[in-house]
Amino acid sequence: LISLSDGIDSITSEIARLVGLGYLLEYDSQPFEPILCNPQGAVIKSDNKTFRRISDNGFPQGIMFDSDLVRVIAANVATKHTLELPHELKVNYKDTARDTCVLRHIGDRLGWVLKEWCDDLKDWFYQLKQHCSEYHKSCFIFHDPVADRLKWYVETVMGMGYVHTSNI
Repeated sequence: LISLSDGIDSITSEIARLVGLGYLLEYDSQPFEPILCNPQGAVIKSDNKTFRRISDNGFPQGIMFDSDLVRVIAANVATKHTLELPHELKVNYKDTARDTCVLRHIGDRLGWVLKEWCDDLKDWFYQLKQHCSEYHKSCFIFHDPVADRLKWYVETVMGMGYVHTSNI
């Protein structure tokens, strides 16, 4: 994806971090046969300074066949046909502010202290492990600047860009 070049520096450091945590497996050569390598892209994070990597699991966009003339179906398309998920509800700042006001009002009336906890859920998705039989479907190739060559990466967790992760 063309967007990858916009965030290449932050994506490169994030890949190294994820390899260190065991969320990505790194290989010097093709780890599986057959293999499905997903195109990678980048989107700007809300801090408007760094980018996060996304996988385009909607590819191929057109009709494509493998070497055995079997039609290739995009991972997200195949998932949508077999998995009905409820509409995703996301908490936003307005919801949090409203709830805080209500709880603070009740707490003030009852003489209670309101304590709030928040955290950056940066790696929350990564607790959702993929079964090893799915690894060959979640691969990508990326340039390793230290080795100055291409390396193969396998996502062992459900990362960004997968339809089935957005509703969990």
